[in-house]
Amino acid sequence: MTSLKEHRQSHGLTQDELAQHIGCKRNNISRYESGTRRPRPEVAERIAALFGLRIEDVWEMFYASKTNTNN
Repeated sequence: MTSLKEHRQSHGLTQDELAQHIGCKRNNISRYESGTRRPRPEVAERIAALFGLRIEDVWEMFYASKTNTNN
């Protein structure tokens, strides 16, 4: 499963730019990428739309990062 950070970097976006695209703050992006916070449903939908993903894939990205702490 590709992480949010990998999707962001492959699209050439900084955390600030991603935050602007999906309507949140940069520190939330950092927390999403580190696995310390999960996005609200409406933010997850914006992430899915931006990267051309299914919403299920976005949720899997965040729940997998929370359970796989040995990465």
